[in-house]
Amino acid sequence: MKLLYYNLLVFIISMLLATVAAEIYLRADGRYADLVNENLVPSRAIWDRPANTIQHRKHSDLGYKVEIKFNEFQIRNHHGLTLNDVEEYQGKLIAAFGDSFTENRRIEDRFTFTTLLNNILKPDFMVLNMGVDSYGLDQSYIKYLDFKARKQLDHVFYIFYKNDLRNIYENQLFDFSDGKVGNLVQPSTNHYISYIRKNHVSYLLIDSYARLKARVAEETYNSEKLNKRIVEKFSPENQRKKARDSRFRDEYGGSMAKDLLSETPTEHTLEWANRFRLLLDAWRNEVETNGARFTIIVVPNQLSTDLAEVLFGEQFKAHTFYLADYFPEGYSDFRFVTDAHWNEKGNLRAAQAIAQWGADQKLWPDKKSVLDSLTEQTEAAIERLYQQ
Repeated sequence: MKLLYYNLLVFIISMLLATVAAEIYLRADGRYADLVNENLVPSRAIWDRPANTIQHRKHSDLGYKVEIKFNEFQIRNHHGLTLNDVEEYQGKLIAAFGDSFTENRRIEDRFTFTTLLNNILKPDFMVLNMGVDSYGLDQSYIKYLDFKARKQLDHVFYIFYKNDLRNIYENQLFDFSDGKVGNLVQPSTNHYISYIRKNHVSYLLIDSYARLKARVAEETYNSEKLNKRIVEKFSPENQRKKARDSRFRDEYGGSMAKDLLSETPTEHTLEWANRFRLLLDAWRNEVETNGARFTIIVVPNQLSTDLAEVLFGEQFKAHTFYLADYFPEGYSDFRFVTDAHWNEKGNLRAAQAIAQWGADQKLWPDKKSVLDSLTEQTEAAIERLYQQ
């Protein structure tokens, strides 16, 4: 028996030493540095960015470290803004809500469409980047509700992407009853996940498993999904149980968009599409009650455009702006080579499109001369960046 205990102790110590050695190696190697650095804190929207912090992420194509600063109200801080600056601002405030296409962690702040649009419209307007990677409609709505200065906003942009229908199904942050949006479901965060996320070895194990699973299934492995496998664990257990018990399991949630676009969508998908509209309508009403204008901006890839046309229809037609109309040559030239997010050129085109759209809508004066000058400067900066 003593020999068994001794062997077990040796095994445990060996595993601990191997884990420590692997952690040291991976930290030096840096392959999972972006994911470990992407700190999250618990919030009513399941997670949010920590306030007053600096994070880094590698540029998707060029590989250098991008610095990302967050201010006291947990948004990407591209003007050195404090909440007091926002509350005392004398011009009009625009806030852009959404996921990774809004936050734009993969590029420098100077190239994000929110900063570019801010530079076009200042000093009459200030543009705030309220985006958070992997957020869905429900989480963006909650971030709006939790923003202390929301009643000062003049315009709210919601950046829609094809995953947003799936996200509200997976998150299940609101009750729906009697044909309306019910109470917010309070998330109960798994604090062990916060610790796991800080270790490079955690990502190595998940990454290895995902690659093996993809190889067995003869599927293409997408490393962009790696962080989501841990992020999803932030969901409350009662919500994950609902997902397990419902028709679609989490790993098949992506089929909802394809199902909705089919000739015979299931009742379950139609129900969630209706819940999506209810939630969107609740947000729009809240914004308009606070005296602001609400606009849905659709990311210009084909599936997002097709899904938006079905989801929004006539109900939100007057509130929807399709960026695809301003990307006539298609989206492929405006995305990274290594992943599907838009690159610096895509962000510049988005800023140009929104600026022109707002001028056409008489929301602000036509800034053609400013836009032309900024476009020339930004294109030159992008060219220099890629020639380094």
